[in-house]
Amino acid sequence: MSTYFSHLGISSCEIGGFVAESLLHDLRVNNFTFTNFPEVITEWDENNFFIKLRVHDHTTEPEPFTYEEIKALLKTFKAKKPFDKSFFNKIQKLAVQLESLIGKSRDNA
Repeated sequence: MSTYFSHLGISSCEIGGFVAESLLHDLRVNNFTFTNFPEVITEWDENNFFIKLRVHDHTTEPEPFTYEEIKALLKTFKAKKPFDKSFFNKIQKLAVQLESLIGKSRDNA
């Protein structure tokens, strides 16, 4: 279920969509070594959002983003402007982390 953050004017669903857009770009350019598309997990505390990716039974460590950082990124996303390269790099690192987790599990099977 999506959570709306009225003080920011954004929803957790929009954050997930922005992350998914970055993942789609990464998929087009680099492909993934795992099957299926990662689930985007958005969590938060009083100051930050935390993005994690999950495929099968493997979940990445959380990547933190401040509320203001996400709000600014979503403004760009909604305007259909090119996404922020540093944000993309962080999401790409999560995808690489996920590939590593799955690769280790295959090696141990």
